[in-house]
Amino acid sequence: MRRAVERLQCAKCHAPAITGPPPLEEAPHKLRAEWLRDVLAGKRRIRQWEPLRMPDFGAAAVEPLVREFPAASGDGPERRGPTHDPADVAEGIKLIGAGGLACIKCHDYRGYASTGTRGPDMVYMHDRMRFDWFRRWMLGPQRIIEGTSMPDYFGFKTAEEADATVRLLWNAMSLDRQMPLPDGVGEEASTVLRPATEAIVLRTFLPGCTPRAIAVGLPGYVSYAWDAGTCSLRYAWFGDFLDAAPTWAGRGGTPAKLLGKKFWTGPEPAGETKFLGYRLIEGYPEFHYLKDGAEVYELITPLDDGVGLKRRLRTGTEERSEEIRK
Repeated sequence: MRRAVERLQCAKCHAPAITGPPPLEEAPHKLRAEWLRDVLAGKRRIRQWEPLRMPDFGAAAVEPLVREFPAASGDGPERRGPTHDPADVAEGIKLIGAGGLACIKCHDYRGYASTGTRGPDMVYMHDRMRFDWFRRWMLGPQRIIEGTSMPDYFGFKTAEEADATVRLLWNAMSLDRQMPLPDGVGEEASTVLRPATEAIVLRTFLPGCTPRAIAVGLPGYVSYAWDAGTCSLRYAWFGDFLDAAPTWAGRGGTPAKLLGKKFWTGPEPAGETKFLGYRLIEGYPEFHYLKDGAEVYELITPLDDGVGLKRRLRTGTEERSEEIRK
């Protein structure tokens, strides 16, 4: 397999970095042989909006790589995972939609573009991925790709609850292109995003941030920008949340438009940082990162009284809070 990888020069693009193409190390564990064969032969493309694309190596050239990849993973024979049950499919579709885990915020769905930084279309996931890898990814994305913006959904669930949720999602995805539309997809398109009763957490491009920005809109017309590239709260604004039209237009990459007025701007980021992900606590993201070697948890919620944010930072056994008022 190593000779095939070197001959096709895969490592020139698939380096272990968050912002580039997927890292090569996970490919044997992640991809099904049929999908890999089609991708390398130029028959499949999962990120249609990206200007970069895989070369067409031709079927004969890629066959040794396709044949050796499953053995190289060390994971044993591929398991197809649970087969779909109609009741489980319905529950899985609910989880994917706006009222569940809201996967559609970052992933395309049956050709409908997501509202945030675009991720691969969910209708192809069952065809692409081995079940064992999908389960591992869902239960601990940071253990696979450090710094990924994929949230940890199961921090407060038992192993049994987490496994049950993963199986519901897999059941739903087993329908592939026949997956029904979940809540929040296929409705009248609007580029203006407004939180109603729950926070909106959105990976997107924002002004004044690195390409790894996370926009959070809170009920009550308060929003903030948290930058995973610098592990810092950059600014907060009052008013409506975002107009995502600039991000969606063309190839994307243009910052979304803030629909309010900034009332607070953070200091310039300093020190060495490393983003370790986030999890949701009662609907609000708690960011996890290293700053100058120290492990930090940062939870930002609306103020109980007045307009603004309450920021809780936890390091080891120490915890401090600060208020940011309009």
